[in-house]
Amino acid sequence: MNISEAASAGVIKSILYTLMLSNRTCKCGHCKKLALEYENVAKALSKHDPPIVLAKVDANEEKNMPLATKYEVQGFPTIKIFRDQGKNIQEYNGPREADGIVDYLKKQVGPASKEIKSPEDAAALIDDKKIYIVGIFAEFSGTEFTNFMEVAEKLRSDYDLLGSYSYLINIWQWALLSIL
Repeated sequence: MNISEAASAGVIKSILYTLMLSNRTCKCGHCKKLALEYENVAKALSKHDPPIVLAKVDANEEKNMPLATKYEVQGFPTIKIFRDQGKNIQEYNGPREADGIVDYLKKQVGPASKEIKSPEDAAALIDDKKIYIVGIFAEFSGTEFTNFMEVAEKLRSDYDLLGSYSYLINIWQWALLSIL
């Protein structure tokens, strides 16, 4: 079974599935360097729990061309990240060295939004050089929370998202004002 058949059949059920589409015959420096880095990423994540599956496909092989077409691969090398058994797909545009890729993927496996329970949590998580999207909820359930988490999943690559119970609203106001 090739990778596209496995993906279509639902065999790949890990939390996060990363696919590097490349051209094995390509001699360019970008493809060669990323191939080596990708191997190092695979070694670093081989025992990660929950699993992060990495696969490499030669998109120029005839049997894999439909995969490259389906996921609109415009150039090589391309890394795609699949979540929710392929329902959520994004192009990877992060660092191209092993450590950066590993850090990025580990972040993607965790929750899309981090919970703030105390002023200490806020101080530890908030960095004045980043943009945050913050949700404050009476409880972590209901329509608003569900909508926030759906948005968090879609935006987690570009933003850090934080959630808190409403009783912390005064703490949030204090924390945000102290940053501004």
